Amino acid sequence: MYDYTYSYAYEKFNSAIHTLAVLDGDVRSRLMVAFEGSLLCIDVNKLPIDAIPKWVKAHKMATKYNERYKGEEANFREYKGTWERLRPSPYEATFRRIKNSTGREIAELIFSVWSIIQVDFFSFCESKYIKE
Repeated sequence: MYDYTYSYAYEKFNSAIHTLAVLDGDVRSRLMVAFEGSLLCIDVNKLPIDAIPKWVKAHKMATKYNERYKGEEANFREYKGTWERLRPSPYEATFRRIKNSTGREIAELIFSVWSIIQVDFFSFCESKYIKE
């Protein structure tokens, strides 16, 4: 059995692409599921070099906000300790605030990363198949 270097990322991005393609709802709700379900633990060191800038940009865009609306944290300050339990994830906060067009841009970046991984994976498989 061969060890494909990017197998973890291959699996996670395949799952994310499936989610983005078939789940109901607008792109923001599908991105929420894709990130929190498949892409949450992606390590840039486990990606092909060409995919890293695209992934970094997508992740940065997907975690832009820490509040679902501006001033949300201030509204909860008087309830000591409560805010920490009510704090949305950066993904939840961001996907509730961005426009659908921004969500589409993030989805396109995820697709680009997935495409790079696909090419790398099939090159790996082809090289192993030809050598045998």
